[in-house]
Amino acid sequence: MKQKHSIVKEIKRKITTLFSIFLLILVAMVSFALLEQQAALIQEDLKRKGNSLINDFKAQINELIYQLAPISEDYILSSLPNNLLYTQHAIKVLTQVVDNNAMIKSAFINDGSIFTVEGYPFYTLKWNSKVFSAYTNQVLSEQMRTLKIKKRVVSMADINGSQTKEAKLFLEIPLRQKQSSLMRPYNHTGVLFLELDLQPFFEASENSGIISLKSGDLTLEGSAELRHDQTDYQDIIYSADEDRIKLELLLHRQSTPFSNDIIRAILLIISFGLILVALLVWYLRKLSKRLINPMLMLERHCDRLKQGNYVTTTHDFEFKELQTLQVTLNQLAKQIKLQISSLEHEKIKAQSSERAKAFFLANMSHELRTPLNGIYGVFQLMKHHSDAINSNELITQGMTSTKTLLSLLNDLLDFSKIEAGELKVETVAVNLIRIATEVKHEFIHTADNLKVPLIVDCEKLTSPHRLADPLRLKQILRNLVSNAVKFTSSGEIRIVMKDAGKLVSIQVIDTGAGINKATVDSLFKRFQQADPSTTRKYAGTGLGLAIVKQLTELMGGTICVQSEEGVGSEFKLELNLSICATPLLHAHQDIHAVPQLKDKNLLLAEDNPLNQKIFSAMIKPTQAQLVIAKDGEEAIELYKKRKPDIFFIDIQMPKKDGLEVCAEVRLDNKQIPLIAVTANVMSGELESYQKLGFDACVAKPIDMKKLYEVINTLIQ
Repeated sequence: MKQKHSIVKEIKRKITTLFSIFLLILVAMVSFALLEQQAALIQEDLKRKGNSLINDFKAQINELIYQLAPISEDYILSSLPNNLLYTQHAIKVLTQVVDNNAMIKSAFINDGSIFTVEGYPFYTLKWNSKVFSAYTNQVLSEQMRTLKIKKRVVSMADINGSQTKEAKLFLEIPLRQKQSSLMRPYNHTGVLFLELDLQPFFEASENSGIISLKSGDLTLEGSAELRHDQTDYQDIIYSADEDRIKLELLLHRQSTPFSNDIIRAILLIISFGLILVALLVWYLRKLSKRLINPMLMLERHCDRLKQGNYVTTTHDFEFKELQTLQVTLNQLAKQIKLQISSLEHEKIKAQSSERAKAFFLANMSHELRTPLNGIYGVFQLMKHHSDAINSNELITQGMTSTKTLLSLLNDLLDFSKIEAGELKVETVAVNLIRIATEVKHEFIHTADNLKVPLIVDCEKLTSPHRLADPLRLKQILRNLVSNAVKFTSSGEIRIVMKDAGKLVSIQVIDTGAGINKATVDSLFKRFQQADPSTTRKYAGTGLGLAIVKQLTELMGGTICVQSEEGVGSEFKLELNLSICATPLLHAHQDIHAVPQLKDKNLLLAEDNPLNQKIFSAMIKPTQAQLVIAKDGEEAIELYKKRKPDIFFIDIQMPKKDGLEVCAEVRLDNKQIPLIAVTANVMSGELESYQKLGFDACVAKPIDMKKLYEVINTLIQ
């Protein structure tokens, strides 16, 4: 089970965590802003430094060009390529140029031939003059009227053949002599190449960072070797379009300005945040002490409520929310107490209502069955009376109406049993063909009057002998066939039984009015009929099909219907009815035959005079001696006096009811057959009668066949 935590500790932990996260985010945001500002300042400083270095470099080069521009017309130097007598004087001039200018490292003259004319220092004479001769010839071929001193980057590989990517920066000063020609005012005799020494520039700019001067892939001698990914700032000094030379400045800052200030600011923010966290923890600890005690009180109060002790508390809490929670819990405890009291009261009322309902149904059943007994008995007696031959048709119709009324009452009682879950299904050996035939005989008279053939088709049934509940199976068929006969005025009605794999398929097919598709789904609901008009045109409670469906499901089967208006309907049941052995036919007395009770003493306890006469008439063919008691006390007296062979007892009688009579008789004699004659046939009552001491029960209205069956069973 997951471990539970204290809410106060959870709140303290959550607040501390959230505040710490907020503080960390704040520090991160401020640090990021400071670093971003630092980066902007650094970039701005780099740009300023870079521009300053480029301007300084250009200024120094331009100043040098300005100082050396007059030397282009020096007579000795310009004459040297054509007159070597000026060599010593030329060397002196070159030496002065180099020694007097810190940015000039060497100087030499080339006249376009494959040899250097003169140079200082003398190592320049060892350089590859071919590359400089090419540059010289290019200048001589131009013969420009104005003086233009060019800058030239020459790789060390071209100068001395070394395998390096370093290069030197040179100034090209054309050497020229004045002429009297207007077309060619100057005669160009050669070029003075000045090697620039950039070391003073680098030393003066070392505080700005590491500097690299690059021309393409070449790095000028004396500058640092920097790759583009190591560069903090990069800009163009000379472009090939304007200066015919590509030279770039690359700058790398070794130390970042403002770093210490930024670090100090971040550390100050972190220190301030830690102080705030410490203050928050101290405050939450103090607050938790003020919260824990009242919350523990509320927790104990909740435990009492959970255990069913719905008491109220009156603590004075500091916090309004806790006080409100206490008031709410107290109101809840009061409401629960009231609801429990109300529920107990409603429970008592419901139990009383259920008892009243059961008592009402029992009385209603008794009140209905009592007059039915008289009607049904009279009809049966008239049918067997010799003077009633001409009235058989009327009597038969009367008996049919009585059976219909009794069937409706049984449907109501069966439905009550099903709803209560008290209807039980038994499993015995039955003959399906016999059950279908018996149901057919019940409705054949009505079908014949309608001139509608009622056919039983069992040709595709492997064996009619199955294990089933005969009473409930017959009840299902009776309801289905009753509906088919009721709604079929022409055509035919068929009861079809056949094998369906491991199941038995039972179909009731008619050519009657049919059912529309909209009402098929509600067909098996209680008190529902296919059309509301049937309540006027046809009799019925709407319980028949609901009982059929529930009985089918109790027997572990399914039922479905296919119907079309004006064509007919087909109800199909599928039940799992196992095949059983063919029952042996024993030669014994027909249990429905008139019992032979000559010289037998019978005692009937019955308070209704009409029922007394009907029962006497039914027993008369048995030749038994019948004595009748009109109440319970007289029944006990006659029992003690007559010692009957069979004792028939009505349940509801004045003075003493049938249960009391049964109890007194059983105290005296446990062997005498006691038969309950009752209209109380509600769920469980017949079984309770047998548990109290009755050997059998006969329901009102009394069926002569059933009465004779009970008597014959007891005799046998």
